[in-house]
Amino acid sequence: MIEHFKNLQSENFNQAIIGRLVKEGLFKLSIDEQDHGDVGEDRSDAGLLFTTFHEKPWHKDVEFFNSSAELIFDSVLRNSQQTFTNIKIVRIMWNYYNRASSGVYHQDMYVDNYYSILYNLSTTDGGTIVDNTFYEGEQGSAVLFPSAVIHKGVGPTKFKHRFALNIVFEAVNLEEQ
Repeated sequence: MIEHFKNLQSENFNQAIIGRLVKEGLFKLSIDEQDHGDVGEDRSDAGLLFTTFHEKPWHKDVEFFNSSAELIFDSVLRNSQQTFTNIKIVRIMWNYYNRASSGVYHQDMYVDNYYSILYNLSTTDGGTIVDNTFYEGEQGSAVLFPSAVIHKGVGPTKFKHRFALNIVFEAVNLEEQ
């Protein structure tokens, strides 16, 4: 089941995170796998990534980012029509896209019992395509879906940038039992 949520967090909350991401984020270039890592003048990047948690915190001094992600995570689960148990966050990754960024279709995980949350920190004309449906990048909105579902991030065309959060978690979904 794919769920879409709106107004999960305030604009001030999201802007505080963006401010810290700009100053403290250790972003790395995400290379489009189809281009085999070649970013030439005629190719786009697939956005920038800042992973703060993958089974455990990856860097020191990321407590603010992981705590903020956990608040967003809790908001999504509280508003979900699905019931999850045995929940374990597996990855927290912050995304930055500019006008030249063009994501690649992918799966976050290839097995059952993993779920992805894509949360928008800013409002832009970019967004996320999940299972062939475009979800516009509206500040405070999120999409929850099984991690094996094909999806990709979409950079903005009119706005200069887009900030988003990707959370992957493992859980038993009681609705699917």
